[in-house]
Amino acid sequence: MSNMRERWPPQGLPRGRELLDYILAPSNSSSLARADAILPGAADEVLINQVIQDLIADGRGALGLSSGQINLADMILPEDNLILEGAGAATAITTAVADLELIRLWEKDNTKIRDILFDGGGVADIAIRLDGTAVTGVRCFHNTVKGCFFRDFDVAGIFSGDPLATGQGTLDLKIFDNYFYDCGYGYGSHEAYSSKVSLNHFEDCGSGIRMKGHESVMSLNTFKTNTYGIESMDYGSSIIGNAFTGHTYAIYLFGGRRQNVIGNNFILGVTPICVTASGNTITGNVIDRCSGSAIIITGGDFNILQSNIVRTPDTNDSGDPGILIEAGADFTQIKDNFVDDAFQDALELNDVENCQVKGNELVNNGRYGILLDNAALQNKIKNNETAGNTTACMRINNVNCVRNLITGNSFDEGNISDVGGAHNCVAYLNYDPSAGTFIVTINPPAVVGGGGGVFP
Repeated sequence: MSNMRERWPPQGLPRGRELLDYILAPSNSSSLARADAILPGAADEVLINQVIQDLIADGRGALGLSSGQINLADMILPEDNLILEGAGAATAITTAVADLELIRLWEKDNTKIRDILFDGGGVADIAIRLDGTAVTGVRCFHNTVKGCFFRDFDVAGIFSGDPLATGQGTLDLKIFDNYFYDCGYGYGSHEAYSSKVSLNHFEDCGSGIRMKGHESVMSLNTFKTNTYGIESMDYGSSIIGNAFTGHTYAIYLFGGRRQNVIGNNFILGVTPICVTASGNTITGNVIDRCSGSAIIITGGDFNILQSNIVRTPDTNDSGDPGILIEAGADFTQIKDNFVDDAFQDALELNDVENCQVKGNELVNNGRYGILLDNAALQNKIKNNETAGNTTACMRINNVNCVRNLITGNSFDEGNISDVGGAHNCVAYLNYDPSAGTFIVTINPPAVVGGGGGVFP
């Protein structure tokens, strides 16, 4: 093995700041003279794996790959504590072998892979696969992938864990500053713990990120025209400060009780956030010009929806509300949100119970500020402000909307629109600022709809 040399060598060589122990050059590299060895141009993994073993045996582990195309017939197999670094997009690893994983980290720790272009050519499955052993519960710890470009992989650019097994996966995987294009998943995981996925770009993938595990952070990424931006079954994770444009769903959170935070994301021109899981917080997001509802919570209960800004949802004019809470999303708290210019209703509660709607500003929407429909039961609607909504401030749309409490709201459009019948809703102390008066017709002790009964 040759002596260490400084990184930051001339163009076409690896670019990091630390020391390289060895440099391999592809057969078509422009930097052959500065390499320690030249790859043959076919089955290049054989020499790469041999050099990795020699470096590790010698107590070293920084391997550089200079510019050019590296052709694989089988997997590259890094070891613990290895640095594998290319010269950016000028270093391309590819294969003509169908269903191949280009790099496999099996029970490996503290490996860093940086500045390499991975090209699946529409035939390879995965660029980088990280995995553990189900029987022993051993996982890959503290690995990093940074500054790489992934394109055209059938399954994923990076995948941690085995989608067909449990007890496998990664701990503290860091995925920073990478570009993923036209992959099944940009990053996909099964049993990933404490992953950190930040400052990446995901474009034209099935899912930019498909996360299953615990306590991950997905932050400051950009997503463009993926089917799903982020598809998550994580527990206790954070989806923070990302930007999305042009998806079927920007964020799709599903599964059981997940305790995740979706916060401070910017979402433009897509069907943005759909949550079917329970116990999550959706806060501080800005959602603009989406096609369909901006936020949908369906089936999952005990979620918190707070301080989000929704502008011009439902650009397809399909009649979807700005925010839709439906189908068993009970005990949802909808607080301090702003909804402007929905094609129909700003907020719809449909077949849900015991939700709290408080302190929201719902203005200039195409039909109602708030719609109660189907069996919307025992919900509390307090201290909201509606103005400029085309049809009415609010609509009770079904006699099965029983025992809802509507009080302390500012309804600039005047009276509540009511289907009538024995639904036993109570409305009082709601004020019409444009008329300078309380809405007299529904002050207590009157019961909206005239059905009698006692509010619980």
